[in-house]
Amino acid sequence: LSSKLKLNKAETKIWLLQNNIQPKQRAETLRVADWTNLTKSFEEAM
Repeated sequence: LSSKLKLNKAETKIWLLQNNIQPKQRAETLRVADWTNLTKSFEEAM
């Protein structure tokens, strides 16, 4: 994820954890609500 978004890996890890997502978790296991939360929190996190 960090490479596709061209973000720092450490910042990406913190962002995921803040959204209750494990950094090693596969994208296909995320719920729609998880993606919504990530989208909403993206600007704040970066």
